Amino acid sequence: MKHGILLLGLGLMTSVSLATEIPKSVQVHGFAALNPLVTTGNNLFGQSKDELSLDFWELGVNGSWRPQQDFLISAQLTSRKAGENDDGKVRLDYGLIDYSPISTPTLKVGVRGGRVLNPLGFFNETRDVAFTRSSILLPQSIYFDRTRDFSLASDAIQFYSDIRSDIGDFYFQANIGYPRTGAVGVEQALLGRDFPGRLDSNLSFLGRLLYERDGGRWRLGMSGGHVGVSYDPDGLSDPLPSGEILFKPLIFSIQYNAEHFSLTSEFGPRAFNTKGFGRARSQTVGESMYVEGLYRFTPRWEGFLRYDVLFSDRDDRDGKQYQATTGLPSYFRYAKDLTAGVTWRFKQWGLARLEYHYVNGIAWLPLEDNPNPSDISRYWSIFGLQFAVRF
Repeated sequence: MKHGILLLGLGLMTSVSLATEIPKSVQVHGFAALNPLVTTGNNLFGQSKDELSLDFWELGVNGSWRPQQDFLISAQLTSRKAGENDDGKVRLDYGLIDYSPISTPTLKVGVRGGRVLNPLGFFNETRDVAFTRSSILLPQSIYFDRTRDFSLASDAIQFYSDIRSDIGDFYFQANIGYPRTGAVGVEQALLGRDFPGRLDSNLSFLGRLLYERDGGRWRLGMSGGHVGVSYDPDGLSDPLPSGEILFKPLIFSIQYNAEHFSLTSEFGPRAFNTKGFGRARSQTVGESMYVEGLYRFTPRWEGFLRYDVLFSDRDDRDGKQYQATTGLPSYFRYAKDLTAGVTWRFKQWGLARLEYHYVNGIAWLPLEDNPNPSDISRYWSIFGLQFAVRF
């Protein structure tokens, strides 16, 4: 892991030193973020309970090359450490070829192939870069960090179209491919723990339609998907039989941007279907929702307030049925997060953040750092800092 981080750091510095020598058709950028955390009640991305944890950080370098006007080749390497949930290994976040045979001032049509970012909500495609978001942690009801790689990108083909008109601008993307399932934490989140067998993705579909008016003053969006995974047990000794999981997420997004403030909200039902695993077919529908207000005090200073809520089963919002069935606490099935934070963009290349969360419930809490259910608290807090740079 240390060697991978060192190589990535050297790559970032080399890219900076060569920035004046590479042709204009090539762009190279990088970012790094250190996110010290202290929590009460539960650990988050490291041993953060009642102590400072430095086990949450991100490094990335990305590049693009446009050999001709209608072709683009782009990729990003990332190293991310998030306690036991992410091990810091260097991975290819995305790597694609983009061909746009139609490109005019009012219409662009194209196709991308390779490892392609998933078009979900407003922020999934830019979730890695601190400068493109308002907070250290995105709303966890929509943008789960515990399954970050699974949510971020797919090995897929994406068709897209951008339409600019007198009534506003329309942006459409549709993915056909296979989400990533091999990352640390995916089995824990989907199956409850890591099993000896193999979790593979099935052919899946994701799509999004965005509408913008008045130069982005109003933004509306709808995104969703049909995402499947299969579990193949490792021989007769595997305690879990084969099975399939099907997700049907749906996200409705709205944002209003004024000179000094922005209001954003996203809402989504999430159908979760299981078949096999030695038990009867089942379906639950969860719900995710947040509302956020952001105020820009000056070009360098901004603050935000957000309320974020997640229910794993909208027919059992308080988790009482889950508790009666499993014997586990009811608050494992919901999370209500009130968050406030401030950002200081002290340079174009650097920012610092301070953030506080008060959380009721643990529905999105990564369990790798909290292996003992009896030690998990219903009410807990997060105190977070972030120091981020980019070039």
